[in-house]
Amino acid sequence: MSRFCRFITVHSSKGLECDYVILLNVTSDKLGFPSNINDDILLRLVEPDPDNYPNAEERRLFYVALTRARKQVIIFTTTGKNSKFVNELLQDLKIKKIQFLFLTES
Repeated sequence: MSRFCRFITVHSSKGLECDYVILLNVTSDKLGFPSNINDDILLRLVEPDPDNYPNAEERRLFYVALTRARKQVIIFTTTGKNSKFVNELLQDLKIKKIQFLFLTES
């Protein structure tokens, strides 16, 4: 059995599976997940019927990331800056396959 670590984006993970998936920076920051960067106005002009659900596309990507793991998902977040996605998962106590690591900013 080979042991290695591979870093890939959530987009490129579609269709793949791994025993463990580690998600970094799942916070409510500008570069967090979901990102707090507003979409470009030009992008909204060419986008087909935008979803009215908040963070719909990033929510789908987050689901893709979570479902790539066969055994466990580990999510890194920062105490006090939890992503809304993390907060939603924490509300569902039935979830056993996800481990949260809360980091404190120094």
